[in-house]
Amino acid sequence: MEVRYFCDPDTGLPHFSRHGIESHEVDEVLWGPGEDLPAARNARMKLGQTSAGRYLQVVYVPDDDPRSV
Repeated sequence: MEVRYFCDPDTGLPHFSRHGIESHEVDEVLWGPGEDLPAARNARMKLGQTSAGRYLQVVYVPDDDPRSV
């Protein structure tokens, strides 16, 4: 599945990087076990734990293409 990250227009970096989170951690939460809940404005929120033990809340918007978020 393709994952596209929201990038900060000022830095060009993914938004989560400002929180000290790396892309592999986001992927671990998105594809791992955890709770997937509705969020605001057609978004979803995935709650889960990384392999390093960090608990994260990842907000994402599903694409019309089911192979992409």
